Amino acid sequence: MATLLDILAGRKNKENFSGKLLIEGLPPPDNFKCTVGYVAQNDALMGTLTVRENLEFSAALRLPSSVYNAERRKIVEHVINELGLHHCADAKMLLLTLVGNKFIPGVSGGERKRTCIGMELIISPKILFLDEPTTGLDANAASAVMLLLKGLALKGTTIVFTIYQPRYSIYRLFDHLTLLSRGETVYHGPAVNALDFFHNIGYDIQDHNNPADFFLDVINGDISTFYANNANKCDAVLYVEEMLSDIAERLEKQDELVHIKLVDGYKKSPIYSNMSIHRLHDTLKKVLFDYEQNSREVTDLKQQRSGFTNGFIQRFGVIAAATLKNNLRNPMGFISQAAAMTIFACVVGAIYWQIQTDCKSGLQNRKVIVLHSSFVTPKQSNLAKVFLKVGVFFLILMYLTLMNLSAIDLFISERPILVHESACRIHKVFSYFFAFIICDVIPNRLIPDVIFTVIAYFMIGFDKDVEKFFFFLLTIFLFSMAGAGVAYFFSSAFGPYANTNLVVAVVFVIMLVFGGFFVNTDSVPDWLEWIKWISIFRYGLKATTNFGIDKECHNPCSCNGPSGNDYLKSQDIAYVTVWDKWQNIVALGVMSLLFFLLTFIVLLRVKKIK
Repeated sequence: MATLLDILAGRKNKENFSGKLLIEGLPPPDNFKCTVGYVAQNDALMGTLTVRENLEFSAALRLPSSVYNAERRKIVEHVINELGLHHCADAKMLLLTLVGNKFIPGVSGGERKRTCIGMELIISPKILFLDEPTTGLDANAASAVMLLLKGLALKGTTIVFTIYQPRYSIYRLFDHLTLLSRGETVYHGPAVNALDFFHNIGYDIQDHNNPADFFLDVINGDISTFYANNANKCDAVLYVEEMLSDIAERLEKQDELVHIKLVDGYKKSPIYSNMSIHRLHDTLKKVLFDYEQNSREVTDLKQQRSGFTNGFIQRFGVIAAATLKNNLRNPMGFISQAAAMTIFACVVGAIYWQIQTDCKSGLQNRKVIVLHSSFVTPKQSNLAKVFLKVGVFFLILMYLTLMNLSAIDLFISERPILVHESACRIHKVFSYFFAFIICDVIPNRLIPDVIFTVIAYFMIGFDKDVEKFFFFLLTIFLFSMAGAGVAYFFSSAFGPYANTNLVVAVVFVIMLVFGGFFVNTDSVPDWLEWIKWISIFRYGLKATTNFGIDKECHNPCSCNGPSGNDYLKSQDIAYVTVWDKWQNIVALGVMSLLFFLLTFIVLLRVKKIK
């Protein structure tokens, strides 16, 4: 039944099915999904917003720009009152009543479901589709939701939904009932006549049994139901013994017999005859003939193809405002990011405090020098300082890479909302993507990078030059952006279907190996050498090394060994022209944009329909 619901709601790929969907004799308009409501089985809500804010978010995106703010607020207020959510829609005693999620406590399950319904009622849909609206609700909450739907149906809204094991208080709300077995109709008619129909074909409901459970038991060939209707034919013990022998074969045969019996019983029943199925079939043939012959006229009756009622700027503003509220009410991501960067900056600054140019301090840290031992002699203090600074840069870039793993969660946690809202044509992927990127980059990338640079730059003792300071900050920020772009891309590509953390970590390790710090890229095989061109470590390390290393020796202690120029030459780092200084910065910017573009393409290709 869920498949049938998705087909009716336009959420199934038409290539997988045949036939035509007609509404009042005409095919649905191209913006059909914008004019009907669809409530998914899993609630697609922003948990850090209140009930009212979620409804206002839906109204801002789904109502046309011609509807003024005052009118939108009236519509939202009407929906809140109609759904009985006024008691939990706003703040209580200066405390926000959030919708909540798995990390933040919020409203009850029934109130969450009614909020989901309310987000669809904003556009006053003539048809409302619901996929198992009682899933995850207790009996009372489920009854409250179904009573709400009953009230909407009485007011003129067509309600189409699937439901799993409804209790009797819910079942008695049904006016008409359709039961299917293996894709064939076994009953379609008034709900009050369903028990009489099954009695006439040989199936009687047991005392105190729920009619909905009884129908499912019969259709699915439940053993207890089969025995209850055949108790007068065999002894219970003998029946069980027979069923235990070759039970699989017997159950399959029993299911087939029950299916045939139900289908034949329905076709021979007065209910089937009263439907005037033949006249209905003739009417459908005429409608289809008119549809094929007058396709141009029918097309003119369709509404515009585009279902988006607002422009990019308004959609971006609405999504960005909601995302900003989400960040402000769940600030632990920003706080932890900023705190970690502050602590690391202090640690690095303390370890590499005011790097000196004298021989003693230059040679003191052998942990970094040993990595390039082929260059080192006791008198080569200037080169020792060079290696020490390279070690600082490598440590910084390595830590920034680990911090960017936090970007993985951005498009994984929000994927269900993206799929639902894009399928309903509430917004375009580009406005969603752009808003989320901006709201993640500024608080979680830019601000922590500025904090780190301000602390570490002066503690380490880099040149107190404004131009060099901002050059270093730009390098750190673009490297973070490139690392975040890698995380965005793989999290959007793999999503919840794989261990994305592991995949991203492996990619970063490969980039690190080909970054030029541990391995000279000229020595790797030709068939692997191309990887260095996509290594963000290579560009980041070259940019910081070119920035931080003195090109000529100014060490009064000893300059007997190679200078900074010698090291740059050995690492194939250009340093003569202005372009040599900026080419790695440009490369990091291009890598960032490339991974952002790939992320956007992947999100565009995420299946919005099944």
